[in-house]
Amino acid sequence: MTDPSPAGQHTLRRHNSALVLRTVLDTPGISRAAIAAHTGLAKATVSSLVDRLIAADLVAETGLVVRAGRAGAAPGSRCRPPARMGSAWRSAWTTWPPAWST
Repeated sequence: MTDPSPAGQHTLRRHNSALVLRTVLDTPGISRAAIAAHTGLAKATVSSLVDRLIAADLVAETGLVVRAGRAGAAPGSRCRPPARMGSAWRSAWTTWPPAWST
């Protein structure tokens, strides 16, 4: 039996992108901070992955959310699947990973 090699950066990014996308699909309207808490990924990692998913038209943001009770806190945003479930969605699941993840 051969020893498995550690996952490379490309493999890890694909896995984490799929994890974030699945979380958004399962919980439309979830915030980036909540995605980080749910997945165990760092907030900066989630933010980067969400930006990539938005650029690929696989995730959309619903707008800013003001966080109550936190003076000086920056507004957050909610993530959801795009309003139209077009060809980008179909190709993402039939030809995963998308070209932008390489």
